[in-house]
Amino acid sequence: SRYTQIDFDELIARNRLADSGAAYALADRVERLTRLQCRVEATTAVGKTTQVTYGINALYDRHRHYKQMRDLLGGGRIADIDYYIVDDDTFGNALQNNMLAPDRLIGCGDRYGYDYALSQSCLSAFGAVNYSASRLRVRAVAEVGCAGIVRKGFYRKELFADNSLGRSGRVRLAPYALRLSVGYDVSARHSLRFSALARGDMPEADDLFLQPDYNNRTVDNPVLCHTLAAEAVYGFAGERVDVRATLFGSLTRGAMQSDRLYDDVAGEDADMGVAGIDLLRYGAEIEANVRLADHFRLSAALSAGRYKYVSDPRVTLYADRDNRLLCDRVRSYAGRCTVGGAPQVLATAEIAYFNRGWGVSLGAEYSGLRYVAPSFLRRTERAARMADSPEGFAEFMGQERLRDAFSMDATLSKTFYLSRF
Repeated sequence: SRYTQIDFDELIARNRLADSGAAYALADRVERLTRLQCRVEATTAVGKTTQVTYGINALYDRHRHYKQMRDLLGGGRIADIDYYIVDDDTFGNALQNNMLAPDRLIGCGDRYGYDYALSQSCLSAFGAVNYSASRLRVRAVAEVGCAGIVRKGFYRKELFADNSLGRSGRVRLAPYALRLSVGYDVSARHSLRFSALARGDMPEADDLFLQPDYNNRTVDNPVLCHTLAAEAVYGFAGERVDVRATLFGSLTRGAMQSDRLYDDVAGEDADMGVAGIDLLRYGAEIEANVRLADHFRLSAALSAGRYKYVSDPRVTLYADRDNRLLCDRVRSYAGRCTVGGAPQVLATAEIAYFNRGWGVSLGAEYSGLRYVAPSFLRRTERAARMADSPEGFAEFMGQERLRDAFSMDATLSKTFYLSRF
């Protein structure tokens, strides 16, 4: 425990002996959410088979972020300064987190470090047409709007005294969505459905700002993330067997993301913007539910797909201390990598028994073809050329495959009916 756990007794003892306030402290990173939404819609019947729905949708979403002192660990006070640059030869004289209250001493429960809000507003108009006949069902939806995201800083940070307090420039984009779904009942047991989607989404607010904690600067050239997707579904409903089979595919273009990291090449903290992330996903799924007997049920599903990057994103890197450009739109060789985090093969099965309130089930799940998410920065020539051998370069450009995962679970349950209630 001496080497694997934090020795809080030692931290408290050092804080009590410190002459200039607490040397160690515990803080909370607080996020307070406010969300207001208003939707007004109307429906008009056109004959007996068609309905038209239309209206407007308004959204306001505000996230307030700040750091709050939880525990000074036996210390008295701590100064609200940027301790990361205390020993910096160039920026060590610009320590104030908030020039509106310089050298303020912080106690438990006080806000410090940073304080800002990200606000998003969106107004859109939509319309939908629903057609339903004896066997055919068609639904078409269109929505278009205008959206804006703005940052408001409540602290004037000394490093960015001219661009940290107050409102940033508003990022304005026009998101949209087009959807089409067609369903047809071939017979009482067989059905077909086809769906298609074209959509343009706003980037996440955190991805639009280089340093949202203390800077109003936005990334260069923010754009919508465009998605095209389609799926076809076949369904069969039998007396004892239900089956559904699906083919799916989607193409995403123009996705972007931001990250804060330590850059080994420059030897300093940096802010990274990645643009032009294009993803292709396609595959097939099949699932079945079988009623083996009056009290037995078997369910199983299998999904297999391919989820990959189809182009090389562009990486831009800025020095965290002064927004100095470290690299500008360099290519990240991720175009043939697999998307990390999601298994490309997934199988699951469960057999269950239910009778007189008792339930017993046994299930198993398999996850395969899982990969570690690629690092966009490490796959640039700027980083990969640090390799001192062909084998080292191959390690930079490779992608680690995780081991396949298998799990089993069993459940025993009893349901009690309280007739008195």
